[in-house]
Amino acid sequence: MPINDYAAMFNAILSLLIVLAISFYRRSGANHRPYVSWLAWLVVVIYGNVPIRYLVGLYHHTHWFIVLVNLIVCVTVFRVRGNLARIVDLRI
Repeated sequence: MPINDYAAMFNAILSLLIVLAISFYRRSGANHRPYVSWLAWLVVVIYGNVPIRYLVGLYHHTHWFIVLVNLIVCVTVFRVRGNLARIVDLRI
């Protein structure tokens, strides 16, 4: 685990936060939309591999621009409390 590359470490932390926010989303009466479920699964798989690869030492470096984009995604996901339908659905 390389801790001297701060961009990779911050990116792994942001990715983990995104995965946790989506994973702990509670529907609480909202309608089930299969395409949103598949999108949430895909996002969790894609963002979930970053912290795992970082912890096993396979994620060595990234660019600060990627960290900035992931920070924006993380803030957006937390603002909608993990509800990806509010991001992608135009009806909401």
